[in-house]
Amino acid sequence: MRAEIILVASAFFHSAWNFIFKRLDPKHSVLLLVVTTATLTSICVAPFTGGLKIGTTMGLVFTITAGLFEAGYFHSLSRTYETAPFGISYSIMRGGAMLLVTIISVSFLSEPLSTFKLIGMSLLVLGIFLTPSKDKDTLSRTGLFWALSCSCFIAGYHIFYGLALAEGVSQVGLFVLSMLTSVPFLALKSRAAALKDMKKIESKNYRWIIFAGILSGSSFIFFLYGLKNSYAGVAISLRNTSILFSQGFAWWLGERLTKAQWLGIGAIFLGALLIGQ
Repeated sequence: MRAEIILVASAFFHSAWNFIFKRLDPKHSVLLLVVTTATLTSICVAPFTGGLKIGTTMGLVFTITAGLFEAGYFHSLSRTYETAPFGISYSIMRGGAMLLVTIISVSFLSEPLSTFKLIGMSLLVLGIFLTPSKDKDTLSRTGLFWALSCSCFIAGYHIFYGLALAEGVSQVGLFVLSMLTSVPFLALKSRAAALKDMKKIESKNYRWIIFAGILSGSSFIFFLYGLKNSYAGVAISLRNTSILFSQGFAWWLGERLTKAQWLGIGAIFLGALLIGQ
């Protein structure tokens, strides 16, 4: 029961730091500070969670590759929240990533295709089709493009996380080393604009940035703990309750969904649960 509670907490933390990030501007400067804080948080807890074990050479290669996908994830996440509403885009990003991870795992990583997975994949496709609104004021083509792009990067780093763990990389070590790869790329990508726009961040928002960074690092550490102490299917299913939490935060932001969008988000959530079985 303790592991299950921690997994739900991980889901809440993930949707919460995304919610905070959505509310703050300028995006590239805020994101750089958030991911830096998340990395420092993970480094601080590493000595108490098994250290920064690298494992094999291939483990290091997979970890660095995951970090490169993370850099793309952070950039596309920033662009998504600049161009799309929170609740819809969060569901598309997480649901799309689950769909891609399942397709790749079944096609190339010898994971069996069960009836549950097949039904789950079908529901994810249906949900991603229903969730975008025909109303351009709700979700533009640009917003949809960045949300789907972000889902590809999420799928990429998840795949290489799994490969790195299989090579003996420690769980927190994986996150720290991949973040140490992604943060410099993120900094180089937006260094001029990010440094210039740091001055635009209101002083009262720095505490929220630090809080979001701690939540971001904690959500991953909690997920790894829950994954280690629970069944993989249960862990993944509970982790995807973040899709539901995100809708609560979206309501807080004043976002209101159509019936078709609610059906779409429901299909994404149910599909994510079934894929985890």
